[in-house]
Amino acid sequence: MLLLLMLCAAASASSNVTLSLEGTLVKAELAPHSPTDLFIQHTNTNYSDFYVPQCHARKYNFTLATGSTKETSSSVGNDIFNSDSSMTLINDVNNESIPVYCVYTSYNISAPVPGGCNLEFNFENDPNIHSWYDGFRLWLEFQYASVKRLECDDQKGWDYLTYSVYAIYLQVAGDQDTNFSDMLRDVITPAGIESKGTKIIEHTQAQSNKPALVVTSYPDQGVFIAVIVEDKLTGHKSAYVPRVSYGCDIDRHTSGHPCQVQWYYYLLAAVITVAGLFITFLGHRFFAYELFIMGFLTGLLCGFIGLLAARVSVIGLAGGSTLIGLAFGLLWALLWQCAGVVLLCLILPAANGGFLIASIITYSPLVNIKMFDSWELWLIGAAIMVFTFLAIVIWSKKVNIVICSFLGAYAIIATISVYCGASLHHIVIETVRRASVKEYSDSVFSAPFSVVDGVLVGLWATLTVVGYAVQFYTEKSKPDFPVSPRKKRLSRKLNAELEERERLLNDPNIRNADEYGTLHT
Repeated sequence: MLLLLMLCAAASASSNVTLSLEGTLVKAELAPHSPTDLFIQHTNTNYSDFYVPQCHARKYNFTLATGSTKETSSSVGNDIFNSDSSMTLINDVNNESIPVYCVYTSYNISAPVPGGCNLEFNFENDPNIHSWYDGFRLWLEFQYASVKRLECDDQKGWDYLTYSVYAIYLQVAGDQDTNFSDMLRDVITPAGIESKGTKIIEHTQAQSNKPALVVTSYPDQGVFIAVIVEDKLTGHKSAYVPRVSYGCDIDRHTSGHPCQVQWYYYLLAAVITVAGLFITFLGHRFFAYELFIMGFLTGLLCGFIGLLAARVSVIGLAGGSTLIGLAFGLLWALLWQCAGVVLLCLILPAANGGFLIASIITYSPLVNIKMFDSWELWLIGAAIMVFTFLAIVIWSKKVNIVICSFLGAYAIIATISVYCGASLHHIVIETVRRASVKEYSDSVFSAPFSVVDGVLVGLWATLTVVGYAVQFYTEKSKPDFPVSPRKKRLSRKLNAELEERERLLNDPNIRNADEYGTLHT
């Protein structure tokens, strides 16, 4: 009886996962600090093939061991041949059971072996994409592939292998585990990656460079990074083990969603929405309030860039930039109160409008063109701002209304984007990063654009047109710009003096008085 209990306990302490169908996901629960054996029962009788078994966890790291060799990650696999048919999964990082999804793919031996020329990492053939997140960018590195006919150090064969890097974005809305597993099925084979992903860069092996790159990444936005290696001589393709990232360090976010946007950013987004609604439909009519909002947005942006560059805490970043924005908004409204020079006060609306237009340009694959370096992008942005100011000088009223509607509409849809998991609010974030993060322009730009984003772009255009129509109709019979309070006070004072002078001149007692210098006796 005691022996039976011991056998039952041993059976419960270790579990097995068997992969019998190629391309079929098998979900397993890894108990903490308990090994789970992974077996492949392939049906392919061609013993010249090789296999890439792999396991993935959405938000946890775990260890995959082949013999005495181990690799720890949230997405990890290995190249194995028929002599190696089993591996071990170990949940040695977490104190709770974690779900993992395992699958395998097979390739003809003539196909490139992903990571077959590994010189740095643990496995002899390492098909994994190694990544780390620095708070703004995703750093990626993988090992070159090998082919049967060539040695790894044979430079003559390097030009025949090309490495295409793809980004496949996950939906932010909905059940994240379901989104993760559904997308994982499509990104384990070259055909699935090509149909679902967006190619962000193509790499060819050279003696002087490593297979490494830096990609833009955004908090709370899940993305699979996948690499396809193609032998151009034979046409065979193989896929590396895809790597998922949520724009954060998963070691610090192990509960709920891998990395959630903090609540005070949602609150700030709601405040900006109210301001956006106001300037979209009433900004030009209430000119002083428009200037305060423009000053607030400018100060908020500049403060955010400065504090981000200083690497202050997250709370300090949100609170400090908000205070700077309020102070700058009051200052700019006070400038209007005191000086009352319209063109001087319109500098900020023009700059903000030009800044947003320039940000739209930088939030596009155009920035991946080699001819556009960091300085050229900033010069293009400055030129757009100058052009916007010249336009507002010539057509002051109309252009100011357009800018109010354009900026206000973006403030509205950016907040909707934050709440519904779209990506349009990243337009400004991308420019802020380029201004505050050193060498950020060296990153390969990649960003999602979903159906929701397309709907929001249409809503943005509609709000801009409707806002312009409403403001232009209500203001068409009024002066181009209101008179500043200081000029009103001066005008009232001058009118009072004129009225007093006129009253004195028309007073009969004063008019009939003796002329100045008359002597009375």
